[in-house]
Amino acid sequence: MPQLPGGGGQQAIVNAIQKAFRYPAVDLRNQVEGRVFAKFTVDENGNLTDVETVKGLSSTIDAETIRAIKTLPKFIPGKQNGRAVKVSFTVPISLKIQ
Repeated sequence: MPQLPGGGGQQAIVNAIQKAFRYPAVDLRNQVEGRVFAKFTVDENGNLTDVETVKGLSSTIDAETIRAIKTLPKFIPGKQNGRAVKVSFTVPISLKIQ
């Protein structure tokens, strides 16, 4: 599985996305909370591609989720048999107004 620099697995990825996420004003006013499922691919060079939401909450939250994911640093690519490979995965991101 691809890793962020410093490791930490999927939880580190989710934490980094949540940290970069900025609640859209309209969703703050409407108190929209819940889980977004985002899908993306990390290529053999550690670059993010094909970022999308597969289950979202609103168009503005979905767009902000994609923006937050695109701010992540370059990944350490996943490996199979010692070779870097392209890996696609889906992560659940819980969003709660603080």
